[in-house]
Amino acid sequence: MGAFLFIIIGISLGVWMLTDLTDKLHIIIGRIALIPFPIIGAIFCANQYVKQKNIIEDYAYKMVLAKSIVGFSEQLKKDSSEDKGEYIHYMKVALEEIHKDPLRRRNQNQKLPENKIENFSIKDIVEMAERIVKIGKS
Repeated sequence: MGAFLFIIIGISLGVWMLTDLTDKLHIIIGRIALIPFPIIGAIFCANQYVKQKNIIEDYAYKMVLAKSIVGFSEQLKKDSSEDKGEYIHYMKVALEEIHKDPLRRRNQNQKLPENKIENFSIKDIVEMAERIVKIGKS
């Protein structure tokens, strides 16, 4: 809501600057200098909204994870009564996820490193080209 309000203010300042024609240079410069303030306010409001949504999603995920610990740990205790390694690994991973900072940076690009062209060697590219040529011939 705040971002929308700041955008409306920025648009109205721009229209006001264009409709009221004056020949005084200091008035024109002052009007142009006013436009970045509502734009910065809109960006700030949008960033705060995204931050709040990320916190809500993170705590919802942690709540579900915390509730599932009871059921999964009992099931793991029943299935692996001799070896506690699976149970210990599950609890360690679940607690690591719960204790992560909700305001941490989420980098989506780290999930797909194999899609980058830098990770392919020349040998891989040549083999891929040979396969494409074979498919094209058949």
